[in-house]
Amino acid sequence: MRSVRLLSLVAVAAIALISAPGRSDEPKRASDKKAPPAKLPTEAEIMAAKLKHAQALIDAITREDFKKVDEHATALVRISTGAEFLNARKTEEYEFQARMFRRTVSKMSDKAKDRNIEGVMLAYNEMSNSCLKCHQYTRDKKRD
Repeated sequence: MRSVRLLSLVAVAAIALISAPGRSDEPKRASDKKAPPAKLPTEAEIMAAKLKHAQALIDAITREDFKKVDEHATALVRISTGAEFLNARKTEEYEFQARMFRRTVSKMSDKAKDRNIEGVMLAYNEMSNSCLKCHQYTRDKKRD
């Protein structure tokens, strides 16, 4: 019974490989060429995007626009998560700083969903401190 399962699995895998896209024996035409891969953002571009959302957060907080707070906080988490793998300084301290940033911004998003302005303001302050600590760390690393 076990060998029948194994044989079935191997047969399915072989069929999948044979029929996989891109396995055609036809010559590729010029129009079939893939577009060049998207350019990865630079560290400066990432930081500019984070700054834009952080500034928009201040505006949303002063207006008590919880929907916008959640929107910009979520964007910051997404940018931070995506940017982490691009960063060349993947030290334990950098990873800690990135986790702290995401945690405080996620907390801000949660407080916005609860329509808790005091919680949002506290989380914004924690986020600001997190930003400052990380920037201080990265500046110190660049000096080394």
